[in-house]
Amino acid sequence: MSNYIKVKCKCGEEKIIFSHSTSVVKCSKCSEPIVHPSGGKAIVHAEEVEDLG
Repeated sequence: MSNYIKVKCKCGEEKIIFSHSTSVVKCSKCSEPIVHPSGGKAIVHAEEVEDLG
């Protein structure tokens, strides 16, 4: 099931991402890649703070 997730980068910046993202998502503060696509559920390289459903 696809949903939105609030994640927190290691620099402290929070961002809302799509769980099945089809592109790399970078932190808007430090430009660290926090999400990579995988053909299904995205690989998240950040702390998952909240599932927004």
